[in-house]
Amino acid sequence: MILSAGTGVGKTLTAQNILLQAQATDRPFKEVYICTCSLGTEEWNNIEPTGIMTVIPDFEMFDRTKKSLLIFDDRELLNLSRDEQNKLSTIFRFASTHRNLSVMLLFQSWFDIPPIARKCSNVFIFWKPRSSRELTLISNNVGLEPEVIHELFEENLTSPYDSLCVDLTVGSPWPMRKNIFAPILNENGECKLPSLIYHRKKKERARDKKLREEGDEDD
Repeated sequence: MILSAGTGVGKTLTAQNILLQAQATDRPFKEVYICTCSLGTEEWNNIEPTGIMTVIPDFEMFDRTKKSLLIFDDRELLNLSRDEQNKLSTIFRFASTHRNLSVMLLFQSWFDIPPIARKCSNVFIFWKPRSSRELTLISNNVGLEPEVIHELFEENLTSPYDSLCVDLTVGSPWPMRKNIFAPILNENGECKLPSLIYHRKKKERARDKKLREEGDEDD
């Protein structure tokens, strides 16, 4: 899972709420680790993590008999040594499936997220970035047309605190949600990833309606 947003919109609070929701189920995480840039961070004290670290861990530290969560919180993951790159790749390619490990990443910019994380993640939560180019890059990574994702933020996610969740998990009943939990529906009340055709038709209908109204005024 990837969460991407600038400062001040509630990215960390959202991640903690997701974790608390998971802990309230019948299959909670037995161990939760935070990998961040400072051991002195206090942002995660309320969840009482199993451990806090600044180095990328070896996959061997995760017990396959215990459901575990590893959270990377604004930890630099691009300019890594070869050894660190291998550790990170192993976590995503091997430990996530063979060590009963879930991984959550929090970043302030989509450009800072390593390619291996974007390729292996199946849930993406992001707030509208300042850069239109960054939003277009996000759309390409999550499988949405750039025009669609821009329109979603213009029409459905109008507050700077609104986030879009794209859930590519196989069989997810709500693959696209506003602020994590609210399904985004099309005009037929169906919850599905919107198509560019639908949005274009919606614009065309609005344009035709405006032209008809202008024509009636002229008459």
